[in-house]
Amino acid sequence: TPWADAVALLVEANVALARRNHSGAMRLLKEAAEALDAVDMRIFAEAARRRLGELMGGSAGDALIAAADSWMAGQLIRNPERMARMYVPGPPDRAG
Repeated sequence: TPWADAVALLVEANVALARRNHSGAMRLLKEAAEALDAVDMRIFAEAARRRLGELMGGSAGDALIAAADSWMAGQLIRNPERMARMYVPGPPDRAG
């Protein structure tokens, strides 16, 4: 099913992160966010985008984090970083 395929991309991204394959994780997080949006799984998509922003770093990464945090705040989520970590765990790696 489309939603299972979308979640599978997120799982694959988590595996890539666990293996410290940041370039693979970034590609998979981008794909996962798009697929999750397509099946109306917005919280998962925003978590993927937030993690992608952390890995990207720089102004583009900061923009992804800010957008995800803003959406989550609109959903009354008090700690977007912790919420995102439930869906995309791992160390808070930031690109330079």
